[in-house]
Amino acid sequence: MLKNISNLGKALNKTEQQSINGGNTGMACSHHDDCLILSSLPYYEYEEFFCMWGYCQIQ
Repeated sequence: MLKNISNLGKALNKTEQQSINGGNTGMACSHHDDCLILSSLPYYEYEEFFCMWGYCQIQ
């Protein structure tokens, strides 16, 4: 069984993982508006961000 599972797809890099599962961007924030600038960065233009626990999160 493990042999069958280990051959599924490819390993995702950190950016790909965050875009699929969400994740912490590492940018500190105190309000959702603080995270809006992230949408202007390459590879993030189609992502939505929000502030949670003091960091911008990918939705």
